[in-house]
Amino acid sequence: MRRRILSSLAMIVMLAVFAVGCSKKNTSVTDANTTVTPGGEAGSETTPTPSFSEEIYETNIGTASAFSPQMDGLHREIWKLCDGTDLKNSVFGEGTTAAWYKVLWDTESVYVLVHVTDDTPDTTAESAFDRDSVFFFLNEDCSKPTKYSFGDAFYAVDRDGQGFLGTGASEAGFRSITYPDDSGKGYYVEVRIPLLTVTGRYDLELGFDIRVNNAAEGELQHVITWSDLTTSTDVTLRGVGTLCLD
Repeated sequence: MRRRILSSLAMIVMLAVFAVGCSKKNTSVTDANTTVTPGGEAGSETTPTPSFSEEIYETNIGTASAFSPQMDGLHREIWKLCDGTDLKNSVFGEGTTAAWYKVLWDTESVYVLVHVTDDTPDTTAESAFDRDSVFFFLNEDCSKPTKYSFGDAFYAVDRDGQGFLGTGASEAGFRSITYPDDSGKGYYVEVRIPLLTVTGRYDLELGFDIRVNNAAEGELQHVITWSDLTTSTDVTLRGVGTLCLD
């Protein structure tokens, strides 16, 4: 009987922790990231434009919640269970580019949804670095090393949906999809990034960052990021933030 009571108490505690995970607020989250979404609800506010910072590095902490979304470009309701986090750092050029992201996870992967506000579509450049594109950086042991090693990787997806495998990236398990928003001034990117050296679990911390590139007339115009205040994250992971799996 005592064993059954303890087991029931443990189950209640686990359910309480799960319920709190997706509702936890982050200091980098704002309420001004509601946009018109395919299959979703329209909002009247827009994501604020990032401001330029002269600092070299910044430690950011974000959270991800334990769900596996269906990636089909329909902006599934499951994404509404978690808050969006703004990309506030303007690290190159000038412009009105703005973006927010959300993260979900399971034991094998992390899933990221990004919304980008950018009314100058351009993917004409040869390199993904100079196109409208979103870069995703992952440091699985959260060591934030100066050089990439096993368990570190970056991926990129351009506005047209073409994916690119960067240093340490694995084609197996990686998937991406892009689609425009209803406003005509932005687009969504959804990715599934495989975990190569760790298993997704509660309280796991990952090094993580996102970079959004805005191009026009074949040239890079503006770059914003979530954490790293440089444009060298594809070489060093010193400036990535910390992503906590809740």
